[in-house]
Amino acid sequence: MTKREEFGRLLRYIKPYKMRLAAGLVCLSVVGLAEGLIALMIAPIFDRVLNPGAPDNKLLLIQIPSRTSRFIELLSSSPDS
Repeated sequence: MTKREEFGRLLRYIKPYKMRLAAGLVCLSVVGLAEGLIALMIAPIFDRVLNPGAPDNKLLLIQIPSRTSRFIELLSSSPDS
């Protein structure tokens, strides 16, 4: 039996589960992307925490759309006295 025939035989077993296989591959790629983003976020965070001379300003991790940020500003503003 050649390798091509063996591979074809394997694919016949997978055929009924092709949608589950596709969903699994999509989920696998999403998790891989998320893990990569976590690794990219760790470096700037550690640079600020472990460097005592780093400026103490806010680190932008995500940009909120302007309408939402305006709503958040209104909620977080102190009431006029």
